[in-house]
Amino acid sequence: MDEHVVSINILANPASDELGENLKKEVVWLLPHICKINKSPVTEEERLAFEKERLEKLAQEEKERAEKEEEARKEEEAKRLAEQPPPE
Repeated sequence: MDEHVVSINILANPASDELGENLKKEVVWLLPHICKINKSPVTEEERLAFEKERLEKLAQEEKERAEKEEEARKEEEAKRLAEQPPPE
């Protein structure tokens, strides 16, 4: 039997205090099958919007990671070239 958490109440605790208005989005990201959070239903529109935002966030993080790797590669290449003896 496939079981999922369908309802969760996260009121008045450090997690809900820290996440504030992002609580619902974060819970849906972690528990995609959740139906209710703090007795409030998760609509399909919210679920789709949260998923779109999550994918955009992941794409942005991947882009930043790739940019950092490319910058590090360029710095390493420049360092390697600087260490080479000049041609005779």
